[in-house]
Order: sequence, then C-alpha cells, then structure tokens
Amino acid sequence: MFVQTKNDNALLNLVRSTLEDKKAQAITAYALSPDSAIADYFVIATGLVGAHCRALVEAVRMAVKDAGYTHPRTELTLSGGWMVLDAYEVVVHVFDPQERAFYDLDSLWSEHATPVWEDQSAESVKGQGALAPLGSPTGSDF
Repeated sequence: MFVQTKNDNALLNLVRSTLEDKKAQAITAYALSPDSAIADYFVIATGLVGAHCRALVEAVRMAVKDAGYTHPRTELTLSGGWMVLDAYEVVVHVFDPQERAFYDLDSLWSEHATPVWEDQSAESVKGQGALAPLGSPTGSDF
C-alpha cells in the first residue's frame, strides 16, 4: 500500500499505523530539512467528512499520548475540514477531500521536502489545486 523511501522513526510509524487503522485515505509523509524548526516530518491525510477528520485526529492524539509522548496540541479550522495535530517532531494535517484539494499542501511540500512514504491513492489528490467556486461551470450548485 505504501511506497517506502526512507527509514521511519517510532513516532512517525505510530502516526501512520493509527491513521491506517482508522481508515484515513491518501496518507503521505514528508521529511523536512534537518534544519527545520517546525518539525522533522509533515503527514497529510484525508478523512471522508468532518466527523471522520475529527476522529482521525483524536485517535492519533490518544495513540501519541498513550505511547508516552507529552500531550500533543490540536488546532482545527472553523469549518472542521482541516485539522492539525502537533506531535512535536511530527505534524499531522487531516483534511476532508474538498479542503485538501483547495489548499493542495501536497504540491507545496513535494517541492520543498522529501517524501518518506505515500499511500498510492495520494496521487489522486495531488496537483488538483483550488476547487471551482459554486455556480461556476465546474462547481456544484447544492
């Protein structure tokens, strides 16, 4: 399921296995530069809807805490479509499909960081860019 390009660390493996167990989609990890003050790794994953995204973030938070790491911090957008879990050396971004396509962090980080592993389904969300606005010929009118 994953393409392995580099050795993982224990926390990164824990995040990956937790996201897989909870059925996250299109999971990708990027190794940041050794000089990065942000984190060692960014993980990007997709949940089916906002509630699934929240459940994914909570599952990772609890797994990290239960493994003995100090309490990770969580941030979420008002829409609930993009949540971030800061687990110190690993920062996890969980998106719903629309937010992931809109913000397209995969394209940004694939240019500036080294892919560590990638779910093959992640290719389907890369490079899609922003969604068409509502009412446009390619947008949807609910």
